[in-house]
Order: sequence, then C-alpha cells, then structure tokens
Amino acid sequence: MSSKNKGGSNKIKNDDNFIIPTKKKDETTEDKHVSSKYKVEMSTLYLADESKKLIEHALKFIYGNNYSLKELSSYKEAKGLELVALQKEYRLNSGHLRVRTIENYALQSNKPRQAADIAQQFAITKLKRYGFEVSHCSEVLQSVQGDFGAAFELLMSLYFQLPLPDPDAETCPLCEAERNQEMEAILSIYDEHFSVKINDRLWAIRLNLPYLAQHYSAKPSAASASFADKPSSKSKKKKVPCKFFKEGTCRNGVMCKFSHDLPEKTQTKVDSDDREDWFVLEIRFPKGSKYPLEESPYVSLVPESEYSRMPAGVRLCITQHLLATARQDAAAASPTVFNLVSMLQDRHDEIIAAADGPQCFPSPNDSILAAPLSAAVARNGEVAEQDVDVKVNGNDRKSQLHQERDIDLEAIEKENAVLAGKYRNHIKTERSRKWIESRSKLPAWKKREELLYTIRNNKVVMICGETGCGKSTQVPQFILDDWLAEGAPGLMSIVCSQPRKISAMGVASRVADEKSERVGGLVGYQIHLESCISRSTRLSFCTTGVLLRRLESDPSLLGVSHIVVDEVHERSEESDFLLLILKQLLAKRNDLKVILMSATANAKLFCDYFGGNVPIIDIPGRTFPVKSVYLEDLLECTRYVLDENSEYTRIRKGNNSTLEELETELEVCDIRTAAATPNEKIRDEFLTLQQISIRYDQYSMQTKKNLYLLDPEKINYDLIVEAILWVCTPHPDIPDDGSVLIFLPGIGEITQLHEKLLEQSIFQPEADRFFLVPLHSSLSSEEQKLLFKKTLFYVRKIILSTNIAETSVTVDDCVFVIDTGRMKENRFDENKSMETLESVWVSRANAQQRRGRAGRVRPGVAISLFTAHRFHNHMQAQPTPEIHRVSLERVIIRTKMLPLFRGHDLRSVLGSLIEPPSETAIAAALERLRLAGAVDAGGSLTPLGCHCGQLPVDIRLAKLLLYGAIYCCLDSVLTMAAALSYRSPFISSFHNRANCDAKRKEFTTAHSDQITVLKAYNEWRAANEKSLASGRRFAFEKNLSLNTLSHLADVKLQFLEHLVSIGFVDSAMNIPAKSRRKSGQDIIPELTGQQWNKNGSNYRLLASVLCAALFPNVVRVMTADRTFVPSAGGAVPRVPQLHELRFTTIQGDQVAELLQAIQRELGKILEEKIRTPSLNLLSYTKGCKVITAIIDIVSRS
Repeated sequence: MSSKNKGGSNKIKNDDNFIIPTKKKDETTEDKHVSSKYKVEMSTLYLADESKKLIEHALKFIYGNNYSLKELSSYKEAKGLELVALQKEYRLNSGHLRVRTIENYALQSNKPRQAADIAQQFAITKLKRYGFEVSHCSEVLQSVQGDFGAAFELLMSLYFQLPLPDPDAETCPLCEAERNQEMEAILSIYDEHFSVKINDRLWAIRLNLPYLAQHYSAKPSAASASFADKPSSKSKKKKVPCKFFKEGTCRNGVMCKFSHDLPEKTQTKVDSDDREDWFVLEIRFPKGSKYPLEESPYVSLVPESEYSRMPAGVRLCITQHLLATARQDAAAASPTVFNLVSMLQDRHDEIIAAADGPQCFPSPNDSILAAPLSAAVARNGEVAEQDVDVKVNGNDRKSQLHQERDIDLEAIEKENAVLAGKYRNHIKTERSRKWIESRSKLPAWKKREELLYTIRNNKVVMICGETGCGKSTQVPQFILDDWLAEGAPGLMSIVCSQPRKISAMGVASRVADEKSERVGGLVGYQIHLESCISRSTRLSFCTTGVLLRRLESDPSLLGVSHIVVDEVHERSEESDFLLLILKQLLAKRNDLKVILMSATANAKLFCDYFGGNVPIIDIPGRTFPVKSVYLEDLLECTRYVLDENSEYTRIRKGNNSTLEELETELEVCDIRTAAATPNEKIRDEFLTLQQISIRYDQYSMQTKKNLYLLDPEKINYDLIVEAILWVCTPHPDIPDDGSVLIFLPGIGEITQLHEKLLEQSIFQPEADRFFLVPLHSSLSSEEQKLLFKKTLFYVRKIILSTNIAETSVTVDDCVFVIDTGRMKENRFDENKSMETLESVWVSRANAQQRRGRAGRVRPGVAISLFTAHRFHNHMQAQPTPEIHRVSLERVIIRTKMLPLFRGHDLRSVLGSLIEPPSETAIAAALERLRLAGAVDAGGSLTPLGCHCGQLPVDIRLAKLLLYGAIYCCLDSVLTMAAALSYRSPFISSFHNRANCDAKRKEFTTAHSDQITVLKAYNEWRAANEKSLASGRRFAFEKNLSLNTLSHLADVKLQFLEHLVSIGFVDSAMNIPAKSRRKSGQDIIPELTGQQWNKNGSNYRLLASVLCAALFPNVVRVMTADRTFVPSAGGAVPRVPQLHELRFTTIQGDQVAELLQAIQRELGKILEEKIRTPSLNLLSYTKGCKVITAIIDIVSRS
C-alpha cells in the first residue's frame, strides 16, 4: 500500500497490509494552538488488491453483507446534513476521499508470463464469479494441476460439505436416459435461454431476476435522493470537466467549479439491455452422476454481468439454498431443474431470505485444504465402508433410499407445514369458496366422506363413476385436502396415472386451478420428455408409461403413499401390466394405498383380481338427457343422397348392373316374402335391397337406397359435413348452440376432414363462424390446449378428435357428438410377425362413453354414423384387452428389465396378469425375441434387447432404428421405419389398379418395396422443399397420398427423438419443440447432417439392414431349374412361371449364419454402449472398424 503526500512523491512499503497510522486524539503535538477536535484533510488511499479485499471483508463482517463502499459521487454531491457532518471532520477544499486499486510495480517480475500462468489466472477469474475466495481458488487449482472442472467440484465439496465424486465412476444408462428426457423438456420450455455447455456434464439456463439484482444494487441515501428530486437551475447546466481531476491532482475537491464526473467512455456501465438483471443457473453433473434417480447435481447461480454488485457471500448463500432444494428432490428421485427455476422466478422472499442469511463459509485467511480436505476424505471413506457393508450383507437399495429420506425428513416436514398453512389461508378466501361451491355440485362431492373413510381402512378401493361425475379431478383432491386439513403429517405423495398425455396435463391444470395454485407447485404432472413438478408437489398426474419407467429405477415406489389408476377399463397393455406390479407391491408395502377408477360397470373383474374383498363405490353421473340419432335417422333428417358412383359406395354383387336395374330392384323391394325376412345376425352390408327394405321399413325409399349402397367400412366425410350443417341449423327439438365433438379414428382422418371443411367458405377462419380444433396425442401441448379456449357466443367450436376425448378429456361446452364408430387399435399380424395399427369398430362401452360426452352441461344430441342394428347386435360389449391382440415381446422385455421380477419365472409372472395370455403366445414371443437377438438361448436379455427395450416401438422396428444409427444411414432408415409403422404413401385404387401399379413401378429400386417407398418419399421431399405447390403437384401426378407423406415426416421426427433420448444419436442435436415446428415438414437431413447419413444412398447396405432388422421375417425365392426354349435367334432361357416359384425361410441357411456372426460382433459393441452410454459409435475405434467391415461385406455383389 502507498500513501500519496502533498509533494506528490510515492512511498512504497514491502508489506501490502501496511496502513498509514493516523494521529490519536490523546497524542501530544508540536503545535500548541491546535484544538483537541481538529479537522483532517481528506486524502487519497491507494490499496493493493489483497488489502482492499481484507478491508471489505472486515467491514462486511462488522456491518453485514449489505455493506458496500460509497462511490466518489456520494461525497462530491453531499448536501444538507451530510455536508455539515463532513465539514466538521474534514477539510474539503484540498483533496477528497477515494479508495482505488493500483498495481504494485515494485513487486512485479520483469519475466514474461507463461501460458500456464495466464490459464490459471483465467480459471481463478471464472471461479471467483461463483463467490469463492481468490486464495482458495488458487490453492485448489494448484492441487488439481489446473483442471477447472476438478477444482470447481473440490471447492463445492469443501464449501458446502458435499461428497467428492468418484473419478472412476461409470455412467448409469437409466440416469442418462432420464437426464436426456429432462433436457428435452427444459429445451421446449426455455428455448434459446437453455444451452448445453458440456455434453451430459453442464447445462446453463439464463434467467431474468430483476428483484435479485435490484436488491443488491447501489441505493442512494434518503437525503441525496430527496435533494435530487428538487428542481435546480444549476443542475441543468453541464460543467466543464476538470483536467486536474483526470490526472488525479485536483486540490479543490467538491468546491471545484469544474466537473469531476468521469468521461462517459471511461465509466463502467452495463449494456443497455440491463444485463445486471440476468443470471445464469448452472447445473453440473460430475462423472458417473446418478441424477435424477439417486443423487443431486451441482447447482450454482452466478450473475451474467461481470460488473454485478452482488457480494460473493450472497452468491454462496443462494447456491447453498439451491443445493439443499436439489438434495430434497434427489431423495424423492425426481428431476430438480424445473423446481429450481420456478423457485428463483416465483419465490422472491425465500431467495432474498436465503441470500441475507448467515455465512458459514471458510475464511480467506485459512487454508482451504488443511482440515476440511481430511474431513472430506473421511466422509468418502465412510461412504465406501457403507457400500462394502451393503454388498456384504446383501441389503437392498431400499434401505439406502430410506436413509437418504431420513436425512431430509426434517426439511420435508417443514415444507409440509408451509403447505398446510397455505391451505388454511386459501380455504378462507372468496375464490376458494367459489370453487368449493362449484365442486359441491359434482356427484363425487356427495360421496366425499364415504370415499375418505373407505380409502383409510382398505388397501385397495374400486371406484365406478359414470361420465361427468368428477372422479378424475375430485378423488385425488379429496385425499390431498384431508391430509392438509389434518396439518400435513408424515409423508404424502399421490401419483395418479392417466392413459394419455393430454389427460395428465388437462386434469393437473384443472386441479391446480381449483387449488389456486400454478401447475408445478402443489399439483404437477409428468409425461414423456416433459416434467412439471417440484419439491412442493404432493399430487402428480403422469402417464402409465412414465410410472412404469419410474418402477425400473424405484421398484418399491418409496415415498409414494397413494397410487390412483384411472381409466382401468380401457385395458391397455401398460395398465394391465401396472396392475400386476401393484399387486406384487402391495404384498411388500402395507402402507401403500391403491385406488382403481373405471367409467364402466366391469368392476367385479378387478375386485376379484385383488383378492375379492375390495370395496366398490358407485358414483352416479351428472349427465343430462341425450337424444340418440343413428345413421338411418340422420339420412332421413338430412335427406342425404348418395350417388351410385361415389367413393363411399360399397362393391355390390353383380357390380356391372346398370342404373336402370338398380331402379327396378327398388320398385320391387317392398314385396315381402317369408324367405326375404333377414336374420338379426346378418350385417347390413350382406343384405339384399329387399332385405334392407324389410329391416328398415319405417324409412323412406331414399334412405333404404343409401343404406344399401353405403360402405360401412369407409368414413363418409360428405355425410359428416351434412351432419354439422344440420346441427347448426335451428331446429325445435335440438339446442341452438354448443360445440360439436367429432370422433375419428386417427390423425390421417382428422387431417382429411379438416381439409374437407376448409374447402367450404363457411368454415374458413375469415367467416368467423366456426373454430376448428384438431385433437390428437401427437399434437403439441399448446395445440392441445386450444380445446379449452373460450369462443365468442356466435362462433361454434368444432373439435376433430380421436378416442382421446372419449374419457381422458372433458369439453365443458360440448353439446353435440358425431361418432364415426371407428378407432385405431394395435394388432399383431401373424403373417407379417409385426404389429399394425388398424381401424376397427368400437365396442358398445366405447360408444356409450362417446354418447355421454354430449350431456355434460345440458341436454345434447349424439349422432352415430352406424345403424342401431349394428350397435345392438354386432358390436362387442367391452373392448378386447390389448394384451390379447398385440405381441408379447415388449411385455417380456419390460418384465425382464424390472428389478421387481428379477429372478422370477417369466411364465409365472405373465400368468399373474388379470387376464393372462396363452402359453402358446408366450412361447411364440420368446422364440421371436430369440431369433431377433433380443434374448439368448437361456432367455436372458442381450445388449441388443436392453437397447430395444428402451424404444417404445416393435422389436423389429427398434432394431431397424438402431442399425440405421450404427451404419450411418439414419434418414433413409427413419423413412422406411415410418412407412412400416404407418402405411405406404402409394394410393391403391380398386377401379384404377393398372394406373396405380404403373405409377409405383416408376420408383422401383433394388427389388425392395421399402427402398421403393424411400425413393418416392425422397423425390417428393425434394419437390416439396422448392414449394408446397410443387410438392402437392408431384404427389398428385405420381399417385401419392399427400397426407401420408406429411404424416411420415412427423413420425420420423418422433423416432429421432426416441434415439436421442436413449443416447444413440448425438444428444446435443437441437430438435425443435412441437410448438415451433411445422407439421409435415421433414427437417431430419438438416438436423442429422452428413455424418449420420453418409451411407444413405447405399442400397445394398439398406437392403442388408432391412434383412438384419426384420430377420427372421425373410424368405428365399427358389426358382426351378433353368430350361431353354427354341427361338428364331436360337435357344433362349425360359422365364419361370409364377406357380413354379417356391418360397422358403432362411433359418439354418448360410444367410442366417452370416447374420448371427454380424450380430455377435455388434453385440460386443452394444454391450460397451451399455457400460458407457455416452459412447459415440462413430468415433469409437473398435466399433468403427467392425461397422466399416460389415458395410464392406454387405455392399459387395
């Protein structure tokens, strides 16, 4: 430190901590005339960096964290009482008080700085931003040889008592998959504010937190602020800058008539966009991190601006609070990032209180590696000993999770107390009283006490409620309210599974509104690639698949108190499998409650499955009268005329009959005979015109003709348009307003009807009369939320939906329902040995559910596009359980991956299902898995099977997707896989088959149907990239379905997301969220680039990949011996006839041996991929050699 005297000479002391002593009042002086109370001159003190740091630390220790040194302007502009106070102690006419930092050049070396020194100084600067002391940063960096990541982890461990990460730890595949899913969800929420700094190691989220920045910004004093508010004529005149002040030699101080303001270019200011308000939340995952299943990440909050005024101690306090929250989330095995961001953005008081809290961090005067390191080593030693004990004693992971929860039990109880207090305050508000008044009108409210009493005294409860009773929103809420009203004792976590994503989000949003909470607080949801829960969440809605994924990592569901399984009557494969797991889990956990909810009266089946003594509670529905209009009634009311040559007519026997002959049949069809009376078991499409006339003798001749000609297997879009116009036309016996809900099989039909409606001007948005809302599970969350948008009274809402709106979603203003009677179901094709999505008739239970949607708010109308005879005589009573109509391959793989069934016999496990499959089906599925390479001869999962099990597609499609990523033909394989899973884009017409075949032959390539589809798709994509009109014209000319092509593009992107989520494709790939991408636009080549598609045009490789993926679904064409026939030019080979060809499978052939050899080599690579999920197969040396050799073999002739 140096002091500058009046003469201007500088005196440098070797001791940086030297401070010039000032005279004390009791000291004698040579000047006898100076009084005891004398003024001192305000002088300039020059401090070295370390000395200034020590003084600031001491002042903050005395006065608190908010203390900061005043700026020079506060002394220059002092007025009023402050000026008087200063004049009593200082002479202000010569000099001013300043504290500046200077370089002590006397102590600097003349040697040039080395690169290592520059790097270390840069690392210290970065570590200093987190709030760590400079001396500690330097000390730790030296101990880790300059490794910034290791230094940061060591400092976090020593400052916040965290266990040091194991440098040799291996990454858990499940944990990495969960992190990738969370990353996709965060990216879709925060968009450009989220970035991946280091792949799978460091995430960063930019947050605008003005409340935090303003809390620590420089605040002017009250006197100066009040004075500044007064108008002054002098303040308007700008003073001339003082040239002596710029040189540091002005002796007049604040009395100087020139300006002492620094020039604008030398002032330290932030950017004009208020960068001081922006902060960066960093989430770091050490090597081998088991987040989010077992441990928390390293989190920290740092200001984005390097000129931020936030003290270092405050940054550490906030980081400490964030780490505590992250540890609580880790105890519940739930993601924490969304919770941390929500807390920083919404809980201002909590963050400020944590920032101003006590600072119990290492002192800068002490060595950071002296005592604390040994303690940390000791802690790691204890952890290692615990791990050894666990292995020796054979204890389950459950006990360790219980220990982790016990550590945070006190914090959880504190959070519970806060939630209980908020609940008590909430129920006193006017808004709560209005919601309770609304809820009390639901039928479920009248059963509230009975429900709570039954759930308390039984482990399993069955609830049957008709449509509109409020069971989905109220039953979980009754349990939560009862717990909060009792003071929130103990642990409470209610998990409610829903069959679809939109139902999980919609019900969570509704319940959160009724609690006056935001989604993600007390009530949240979890769906695939999106999580919206926090440490405060006590009621979470999730899809059945998400709950099954959680069971893979937490087989005992520790911490979960209630599981509500909604819509169990749908009998999906996942829901039946979940019931099997819950039945096994109830035998191990006596504290677990299971509530089953169904909308149909099939409760006895589920009660018998859980022991027979399960209580059943029936809740009546709040449905209004619904008028049923069947197909024959609609045809009669609308006077619809079906043209004989329409695309919706069925193929009749004797199709060559003329129109006159048909008219003749109509004239004589009224003649009744005993033989003409139709049997009730015969469907309408198999009746003659005379039999149709007898069955529907109460209807007009035109209606009978329409029923005779109409093809019931086709969806008549013209008739749907007529039905919409009919319900929107005023009639005395139907309502005048209300939305229209139309049930269609899939998104292809939704798109086709949407385009059909827009062809008419009355349905276009410019007419402002109708609001069209597509509803499908593949739509984005934002698009699905349009369902609940309120419209003006003169605008009619028309919802085009799949069966997703049957039970999962409630449309509050729905009055009309138009039911096509069709839905898409997964079915296993024995001939193809593949699953297909087929359009089938709904069951009577499904039709009743759809009909009930029209009577939710007032009397409605349900229009069925099938006859009453079909409904009563030919529709199934209940839907076929999915477990009986799909392949069991995914069920077997899931069973083998779940820790709960590890070591159990597969057949005994599957035999415990509510309606078990046959032994033949299980044996066939095991044999297919063995031939596919997913299980070995002993029935154990292979590495290929483990990776395929993480993809929610058929096992053969999963292999095809994996091989496409491995052999760098990703885009081509995605196209072929999408076509195999959906449908071919080629249009097949019965009346114009020759033209369709000719158009298809134009794309024939490599003697492969799949590669032919690939070529057609690629050419359409090239035309579509030029312009949409060019793409439409190309599809029309080449006889391709534009809707199918657009849907294939969307399916390809979904498959790519699945590959990214399991780590087979670069996780840093920036896949846009659904809300920010255009449907039907293929962006796969742009996303994947040349690296993943360099073999996309190698047709021999593509054919080999198809053969390997679809094996053993491969046949060999055996031709007859070659023979010759004479001709004018000599003997020529005879072309074999079709009946001479023989087709045999290749099992046991050389091709099978080659595929098995390739599979063995790939198995080694995939096993390495399991051990190291972050492994890049494109850069893995051993894997790259094997893959290149395989490509070379299969590419040869």
